[in-house]
Amino acid sequence: MINKYPSRYSPNKEVTAAQYIIELICEKKARFDKTELPMKFWQLEVWQDFFKRNLRKVHSLLKQFEAKSIINALNLPEYNNSYSVFTERFMGLVKQEQARLKQKSSISSIPNPTNRRTINSKPREPKVKENIINKLKDLDGTIN
Repeated sequence: MINKYPSRYSPNKEVTAAQYIIELICEKKARFDKTELPMKFWQLEVWQDFFKRNLRKVHSLLKQFEAKSIINALNLPEYNNSYSVFTERFMGLVKQEQARLKQKSSISSIPNPTNRRTINSKPREPKVKENIINKLKDLDGTIN
């Protein structure tokens, strides 16, 4: 299953998780360099090398971690003044987010048991649908 995310730099387009993560990383680098990212910035010579290099790294990260944990790590306040996904610090944040997401999903996947003794219920009465065969049986005098 490939997750689709709305692209920030291709109007009305959806992108894969890897492309979305790269857009976030490039935004952080642009903020760090005090520049603006134009639409379709990856086509500009200035950004092509950075985009491709980070894309390879993000693909390798996505083999190890969920996209949501990488995106969450990029948005953490501890990562505000950084843009490199090649650091040990970033890997630590991603591992921390992955563990948090797994813990959250394991808690939510435990079903609440139903206490049947507290429910006052009766079995449903069977519904007999009126059809031609039932009408013929009624005319014939036979019982269903």
